[in-house]
Amino acid sequence: FSGPDTASAPPPGSALTSESGETLGEITSAVRDPERAAVLALGYIKRAQAVPGATLMAAGSPLVLDRIVGDETTA
Repeated sequence: FSGPDTASAPPPGSALTSESGETLGEITSAVRDPERAAVLALGYIKRAQAVPGATLMAAGSPLVLDRIVGDETTA
């Protein structure tokens, strides 16, 4: 996942939610990358919702699903 630069990255365990507020997964780790001016995160999400380009919310910030591990089509 990646998202806009914020003062801090979402903490581990933060829920990943849809726009409607449904919990779809959680953040396992995240960092703020000042060189890219972005937040980078790893997390788990329900397979049915794992669509590259999908935007989810974590701790009030939008995160875009960039890549799915094990899915060669998103490499």
